[in-house]
Amino acid sequence: MTAASPYKGLQPYGREDQENFFGREVEKDILIGRILSHQLTLLYAATGAGKSSLLAAAVIPELEDLGGEDLDAVYHRSWLGNPTEAIRESIRQTLHRRKKIAEADLPSLDGDTLTELLRQCEPYASEPLVLILDQFEELFRYHADQPYFPDVIAQLAQVMTDPSLPVAVVLSMREDFLAELSVFREDVPDLFANYYRLQKLTPAQAREAIVRPVARGAFGFAYEEALLDRLSRDLSGQEAVRPDVERPGRRPGTRPSIEGPQLQIVCNALWEQEHTNPDKIIRLATYERLGGAETIVHGYVEGIMRGWPRGERSLASRAFAFLVTENGAKMAYPENVLAQILNVKPHKLQPVLRKLNAARILRDEQRPDGLWYELYHDVIARIIRGWNEAFRERRQRLVKRGIVTLTAGFLLAAGLGLYQFYLQSKQQANISGNIGQLRMENAARATLEITCIRSYGESKPCPEEKSRLERPGTEDTHIIRLAGPRDYMLTVRKDDWVQRYPVYIEGFQDVVTLRVEPPPGSVPDGMAYIPAGIFRMGDKDDKDGMGSGDEQPDHNVYVRGAFPFSRSPYVT
Repeated sequence: MTAASPYKGLQPYGREDQENFFGREVEKDILIGRILSHQLTLLYAATGAGKSSLLAAAVIPELEDLGGEDLDAVYHRSWLGNPTEAIRESIRQTLHRRKKIAEADLPSLDGDTLTELLRQCEPYASEPLVLILDQFEELFRYHADQPYFPDVIAQLAQVMTDPSLPVAVVLSMREDFLAELSVFREDVPDLFANYYRLQKLTPAQAREAIVRPVARGAFGFAYEEALLDRLSRDLSGQEAVRPDVERPGRRPGTRPSIEGPQLQIVCNALWEQEHTNPDKIIRLATYERLGGAETIVHGYVEGIMRGWPRGERSLASRAFAFLVTENGAKMAYPENVLAQILNVKPHKLQPVLRKLNAARILRDEQRPDGLWYELYHDVIARIIRGWNEAFRERRQRLVKRGIVTLTAGFLLAAGLGLYQFYLQSKQQANISGNIGQLRMENAARATLEITCIRSYGESKPCPEEKSRLERPGTEDTHIIRLAGPRDYMLTVRKDDWVQRYPVYIEGFQDVVTLRVEPPPGSVPDGMAYIPAGIFRMGDKDDKDGMGSGDEQPDHNVYVRGAFPFSRSPYVT
């Protein structure tokens, strides 16, 4: 990105970008109205819709405007550390930033719970104090299995429901994690009474986000009209046909929409090419020379990593397999833990992580237990997965070429060399076969039967044999290798009971772990028993006739079994 780029790229917009954030006036006004009229507001959207940017660059500046609402807006989005303590610190620092309390007096805000702390803040804070909890899904991703999690939920529920507390709470999260909010159902019965679903940009809104930043101030640039029409079609996936003709693959009534991060990548690429143009025109010819939106977006990571040493590219590829979950979400890791997972020395991994951080692919955060890394944006996860697939295909071709050119003398070389070659070939087989693992904790010592149900994408169809019977479980842990991306059904049989577990294997390096246990004695009518562990919801393919489009996107839901806030293991 050039030093004076009018576009943010994959970085979210912040308070400092208020004057450069366009296309969301209507959404800003609606959301502020809901926040000021309710104690609790739920904001949710698909990945790439721009929740964080809307909040940070539009909603918060308006709430804090001295000539307007003049409210204290606490914006909290980091969920790597202790949740309640981190929220408490965000509240303290917001009041200090707003000059409501001196730094020397901050230690006096020391309530044992969030509610107590907020009551201590009343003499200093606005009424209401607006508490915005962004990227709220990460609370569940990083802390749901921790022993302190029930207390976190209880404290948050109290803040959301105490009518005497002058606080307006905003929960902002990805829509594919909404099921996680079930932990609040007993204590926050009106959780969904006031919600707002943020849609992706319309073509008209996207046009503002494209044109207005580059036209401002010293930039003074304009886009060719033909290029704007082309961008609208390419970024929204529309065909150049009459608007009354339904595009194949688009469900009736679906409006064209554009993802902000993709728009930013494309516009920034155009700016880098045209910012020295003396005519101050961004041209269609330049866009076509770059290959169009799809080529620009899919080549984003490759463009950054082009020229890196092969070893660093390979290490980045391995790291991406853990930093991006199988359902396309980002996952944070401490630097030293990621090095242990990848079985490399930290000093080998550090330069790669630093480069990815400098390129705004990863962001870092210093925590008490070390330096953590995660993706800058969920949307880049899909781009990275595409790059990773292409990178592995190239590696596969190179390995095969190496196998063909092996000489007899090399094959008769030292035993250690042969063993290393064997390990590399085995690893390559796992890559080319897209092999993952299913780990079953089989303390019940039941018989295990695995059945391939459905294959996705470019993977081979399910094998002719519908089922493969594994030997009866005689060990506490049973591990099998499965190709992906595929749906499987694990059937567990023992004595007079049968239990079935749906399993989805994404592919190489994907590991799914489940615990085999007997079902309950009876299941209420109209309900199904969901065992504790990972439960897959949604449909991964809306073109195979086996699901409906409104079931997407597919995602994992963690069922906690006897967890105190999940009082029933049944779902309708």
